[in-house]
Amino acid sequence: MVRNLTTFLAPPFAVCKYGCNSHCAPAVTSVWLGGAILLAFHFFGGPHQNELIDHGSLFIGIFLAAISGIWALLTLKRVDEERVP
Repeated sequence: MVRNLTTFLAPPFAVCKYGCNSHCAPAVTSVWLGGAILLAFHFFGGPHQNELIDHGSLFIGIFLAAISGIWALLTLKRVDEERVP
């Protein structure tokens, strides 16, 4: 339960702790940080002057955070499959 919760709340930490640290952690971290930065940009002032791009940073931030969570989940499943002979 804690592992799945960590996978979606902080994917880089889940990959580092439970998965392949050397290959996937930097990529998952960069995607997750990109999503977190876009979400912070949206909620702390972002592009609210233009109605056309008002929610773009919100949707892209959520999309990137979801991608990194799914990527971490698939990585952890793959690591579990490789451990069991």
